[in-house]
Order: sequence, then structure tokens, then C-alpha cells
Amino acid sequence: MKIEIFKKIFKYNEEKNEFLLEMSLNNFDEMFDDWDASIIRKKDLDPELVDYLIEAVTELPYKAKIGISFRLHKKHKDIRLEEITKTVFTNYFTYQIHLKNRQVYRLLKRASIYLILGFIFILFAYNLENNTTEILFDVLAEGLFIGGWVFVWESISLLFFKIKSVLSITKKYSKIINSRIYFNYLE
Repeated sequence: MKIEIFKKIFKYNEEKNEFLLEMSLNNFDEMFDDWDASIIRKKDLDPELVDYLIEAVTELPYKAKIGISFRLHKKHKDIRLEEITKTVFTNYFTYQIHLKNRQVYRLLKRASIYLILGFIFILFAYNLENNTTEILFDVLAEGLFIGGWVFVWESISLLFFKIKSVLSITKKYSKIINSRIYFNYLE
């Protein structure tokens, strides 16, 4: 039932059981970043195209298959450029996944450090609180307890919220990599 709603919004290919994300282009260059002077095989994709694809993938159900369809004028038909474009798509999003995986690693490392520091602060505060009766040390112990719990909470926040959002983006990139790319030429 839910999928029927999306079939009204997005074009659906019944034969291949996939949603089609359609885009019209004046030429192949419109797919690539204008500021990137690299050869076409190494160019970055246009940021607006990437944003559109991610937004569309976000809107569609997670398990739905997608296809990406580019419409161009017949005079721009070039099989070699089609293959290069497919390779650029795969390379671009594979690299983005690599960057996100590095970000996850850094977040895990930071969360581990925060967790260790939090427990050190809490243990130190506990020992300080139980082994002294002076008010100054009691205040210091309370500060260490608070600091320790802040570190522990930040670690939990990184592990369960931040990393989850980064992994969600990685899944969207994977979905785009696994999609079929079509080129349709109009007269």
C-alpha cells in the first residue's frame, strides 16, 4: 500500500521493479562540477545533482530499487561518455563512502577517549570523595563527577546518534552506487 503512494510521485518501471529518478540535461557536462578542471574520468559530480539524488533516495522506501535516467538530445549520444559517466558515478560515491567510513572511525576513536576519560574522572572523584573530609576536596570531587558524566554522555551521544546519522548517509550512497543508470535520447 505504501509503495503505491510513491508510484504516484515517482516514475516506476514495472519491468525492472524500480523507481526512476529522471533528469533532463542539455549535454553530459551538466552532470559534472563546473569548478572541477580535471579530465572527465576524474571529475566530481555536480553538487546539485548529488543533493537531488540523496534527497530522492531519502524520500523513497529503504528497500525500493532505483534507476537513474538522464535525458539528452539525440545529437549528444555517445556510448563512450555513457560508460565514463557510469564509472564516475561509482567512483564518486565510493569515495564519499570512504570519507564517511573515515569519519565513523574518528568518531569511534573520540567516543572511546571520552568514555575512558569519563570513567577516570568518575573513579578519581569517587576516591577523592571517600578519602577526604575537607570542603575544597568535596567541591573538586563534585566537579570531577560532573565532568566525568559529561564525558560519558558525549561518548554515548557520539556512538548512538552521530555515528548512526553518518552510517545512514553511507547507506544512501550505496543505494545510488547500486542503481542502474540509463540514458534516453530525445529528438
